[in-house]
Amino acid sequence: MSIDYLRNGGLMMKIILTCITICCGLFLCAASPVKKTFEWATDLKYPFLPKQKMVFINGVVKNTEATALPDIEAKYSNRVRVDNLIFTLPGELCETMSACYKADLNGDKVPDYVFVSIKVWNGRFAGQSDVGIFVSGPGKTYAFKAFETRHLEAEVINGKVMLVKYAYSDDEETYIRQVYTFRSDGNLHLYKAEKFAWQ
Repeated sequence: MSIDYLRNGGLMMKIILTCITICCGLFLCAASPVKKTFEWATDLKYPFLPKQKMVFINGVVKNTEATALPDIEAKYSNRVRVDNLIFTLPGELCETMSACYKADLNGDKVPDYVFVSIKVWNGRFAGQSDVGIFVSGPGKTYAFKAFETRHLEAEVINGKVMLVKYAYSDDEETYIRQVYTFRSDGNLHLYKAEKFAWQ
């Protein structure tokens, strides 16, 4: 056999072994469990917590020279109209990084409104949000409650819609999962708290 033939054969063998290695790696990745991720707080899809249309009042476009998302040509305002009601938030919302949801949180048959504003959109803390809740109280008034959350969820327990917030625990790997309910006067109440880790 010639030297060229041996060289070509060796090169071909390296290519085949490389292909086998890549295929095995892809198979192992596909076979291993994928770590579940949270939904962004602006993309929640619960039938009991429907997303609402927001109209920004006197909204201002701040990033007129931006060349990329998330807020290029987006309006900012701290006053929004939802269901013909005007809500004033303590901080500004951005059109593309906020959402509003509606549910009866305290069981008084009057809709309550949950406003979410994502303030971190990249890196390890992507999705970290401020949550502001307007809960109906006596005399057709709304009490305002707020908290910060790493991620946001909702669930129905004993017929009541509850909000679920997450925060990193001290080990910065597991989460603390807190479930909140609302009393008839609009006050926030911790229903339960537990350690949580993705399996």
